[in-house]
Amino acid sequence: DNVYLIVLKRNKHKLQLMYKSLVFIVVATLVYASCGMQTFQDEPEAPLWPEYFTAPNLVIAFDEESVAHPHRSILYYNATAVGERHDHFGYCYGWGDFNCTLLITDNVYLIVPTMDICCIVFSNNHAVPRNWLEGSYYLGIEVVNGVKTHHWYSFQHEYWASVDAPYNGVQYAGPNFNTPKQFTIYDEWELSLPNDPSLFSLPKESCRERCPKKFSLD
Repeated sequence: DNVYLIVLKRNKHKLQLMYKSLVFIVVATLVYASCGMQTFQDEPEAPLWPEYFTAPNLVIAFDEESVAHPHRSILYYNATAVGERHDHFGYCYGWGDFNCTLLITDNVYLIVPTMDICCIVFSNNHAVPRNWLEGSYYLGIEVVNGVKTHHWYSFQHEYWASVDAPYNGVQYAGPNFNTPKQFTIYDEWELSLPNDPSLFSLPKESCRERCPKKFSLD
């Protein structure tokens, strides 16, 4: 009988330890889940681009030798026209120190009036949709260029948007066509009027020909 009582007490002790361990695991799991849910709840929705806007900006483009080429640029965006236009002044996507326009509609067109260039640099590539940040990774709140922003990451592209409505872009970083790495620092976005649809029209029909190999990204 004494032996039986001893064994019973030992098993009881083991059962108590197992019970305490199980309680600890359950509590820890609930706490972890609660923290995870809180983080999820705190994460904002990815911003939706306005239907149309104009965004003057400073671009710092790095070439293949990692040399920086700071220059001014203007982004025109119009979701109705399904168009995106980038005018660059003084530097053109690693191709040289000249003004150029990259027009993105049904293809990506390179337009350099001073060199009589207007051609398809990248075929079957459309303007980014308004919800292009959907599915991006949220990296938290940061102060960028004096503005409180939400930081997003998607496939080598980083984007900082103001935490305040209408959540305009503050900064972009990533590869950009022929530019291995680029930083775009936006001025205040202009949202008051739709862009002129003619901004997204080709200057001539011959622009639908492919670019020479020097400029082609296909």
